[in-house]
Amino acid sequence: MARNNGIPRATGEYIAFLDSDDYLPLDTYEELYNATENGRVDIVGGQLEYEHHNNNEIQKHLIMSNFFPNNEFEVVIDPKFDRCYWDIFRYSSVCYKIYRTEFIIDHKLGFPKDLYFEDIPFTVIANILVSKMKIIRKKVYNYYQRKDSIMRQTDKRKLLDFFKILEVTYNMIDEYNIGEYKYIFDYIVLENHLPHLNRLNHVIERTGIEQYSLTIAEFEYVSSVLKNTLVGVSLETLSNLETEKRNVYLELLNNLDDENSTIENKETSQELLLAKQEIERIHNMRSWKLVMKHQNIMNRKFGRLLRKMLRL
Repeated sequence: MARNNGIPRATGEYIAFLDSDDYLPLDTYEELYNATENGRVDIVGGQLEYEHHNNNEIQKHLIMSNFFPNNEFEVVIDPKFDRCYWDIFRYSSVCYKIYRTEFIIDHKLGFPKDLYFEDIPFTVIANILVSKMKIIRKKVYNYYQRKDSIMRQTDKRKLLDFFKILEVTYNMIDEYNIGEYKYIFDYIVLENHLPHLNRLNHVIERTGIEQYSLTIAEFEYVSSVLKNTLVGVSLETLSNLETEKRNVYLELLNNLDDENSTIENKETSQELLLAKQEIERIHNMRSWKLVMKHQNIMNRKFGRLLRKMLRL
């Protein structure tokens, strides 16, 4: 991959990545570098604009405008602690930021080879490891997406690669010993993909074999990764989701239960439902100390129930 080949050969203080079909304002890198405090900031990013071309219609969407409530030109953030900045994880492209070269090399950051969505593990790990990040209130990158763009198509290769990327990212979280922040990635996965319930159900149910022309082995692989992802979700992650999406999450678990239905699983599912109701009650508590106390108890119970239900 060109990016991995380029990183060790970079001679500049900062590294930037650019995709071939996108474009950026002429002063982007000057503006981003000016915010680095002479090389003391590991990552500097700006605002990313999505540009969708559909027939003769052009739709544009500028993200991260909510980062600047007082119209500041720049904000210093630590995204692993600042919940309001988690869009940095959600919009996983590396192309609207510059990265200090030593930061990338010291942490041995790179991209998985020959997979779509390769930005995801790089971005997640970098966002967690970073000691100082800045975002400036300026559009620095136009993400151009045509109707026939590869990244807008849903096919077998992309489906398989997505679940491979999930597995790669979770493995990297373990390898970098940053498991305490895994709940953030869990949240991003659920936040981005729970709305696509039908697609996820295809992965759970055997309809996915026909829908995506999967072999039995491929279907079992993606289904296994999805199950492991759902089982590994913590209460801390669920407490950050909107109620509607938590309900979708429960529906997916019920569908998993149907696919593995036994009397014992059905009883466990009822226990799980009661646990979910308790989660809702905890989520509505006003006292943060009470929330944290009950979360620790419920998180252990919730995990045991999920693993019991899915027999993992």
